[in-house]
Amino acid sequence: MQPCYPNSRVVRVHLANPYFIAEACALKFILTYEGPLKTGGDGGKALHKIRLCFHRQLKRLWQVNRLLANWHIDGVKASEKSRLEVGTIGGFEFVPLVTKSMAVECAVDFTILRSTLKYGELSDIDNQIGILFDALKKPQDVSQLGTAISPADDNNPLYVLIQDDKLISKVSSTSDELLLPVQGKDAIEPNDVRVLVSIYLRPFLPKSDNLIFFSEDREVWDHKYVCVRKSAYCVSWPA
Repeated sequence: MQPCYPNSRVVRVHLANPYFIAEACALKFILTYEGPLKTGGDGGKALHKIRLCFHRQLKRLWQVNRLLANWHIDGVKASEKSRLEVGTIGGFEFVPLVTKSMAVECAVDFTILRSTLKYGELSDIDNQIGILFDALKKPQDVSQLGTAISPADDNNPLYVLIQDDKLISKVSSTSDELLLPVQGKDAIEPNDVRVLVSIYLRPFLPKSDNLIFFSEDREVWDHKYVCVRKSAYCVSWPA
């Protein structure tokens, strides 16, 4: 039998809600990150750096997307109402796109490119996805902001994807080989990654607050496939 090597492509479903209501999705977008993605505690500084990377993209999304730019709830701009709903942490005001009161389901698909040549030195992929999730959501307390971090004019309010990761209905990932150094580097280092985060939003309960997320194309997001890894190092595919 041929051995499986650590640089195999791996596709997985981490979470899939079987009761997900597959209504059409009017809002789809992709966030990106490239740079180091280390696991382990460092006071939250590295996590906050990734959060700021997502913040800049989400802030622009609210400005340029025709649905979000003109979105008002009861006469109040949606981003302002979101800030009031979630409050502040460590002096930061947060603007989550998905909140509990909005009744919107969120599916997240990660594509993570990373080096696998020195497998024993690699961070665990599940822990890396956990860090990415923490960067996409509003922090639960000041410890997730890192030490000596305070708001600046360009990140207060700070835009995040979700108020809480319990609002995620599906998580899937594809990990593959990183073939080009990340920006600013001449060589690929063990913890460097290039990440694409595909986001899909749909209302599960029609409300005046979330009608902008309904689409006319009735496209269905298929949640029925399941992926099982045969071993720690082997490629796995959807059934």
